[in-house]
Amino acid sequence: MRSSESLKIIVIDDEECIRDTLRWYLEDRGHKVFTAPEPLACDIYQGHSCCQETACANALIIDYRMPRITGLEFIELLKERGCKGMLSNILIITGNTGDVNREKVSELNCNLLQKPVSYAELDQWIDGVAASYQQSVESK
Repeated sequence: MRSSESLKIIVIDDEECIRDTLRWYLEDRGHKVFTAPEPLACDIYQGHSCCQETACANALIIDYRMPRITGLEFIELLKERGCKGMLSNILIITGNTGDVNREKVSELNCNLLQKPVSYAELDQWIDGVAASYQQSVESK
């Protein structure tokens, strides 16, 4: 099922080939995609509170293992420092799900997928995000 709603999606992964592949795939589905090798541009990563008035994206896809910070550590920072969005639409991707604290993933209300990510699983997650976004727009 393809969602008709265009989403803004941030993809953070230190592997360029994975960032590019996800960006190309998601853009082909009609979404706006922003990529980064690590979350350096985020105010929260820089040690500040969130300065955005509204959510900067509808969804976040983030690698678990990155050089300076894990995906889970960054998500914890988002929650602690008042991120205005993405807190319910987070997908953690990893090459080894055995390394990931699944209890923490659940506690932070995230989803987890093993690399290489299957497009069917990614589509299912994105369609869920789009449906949730559409409901929130219609309820306003």
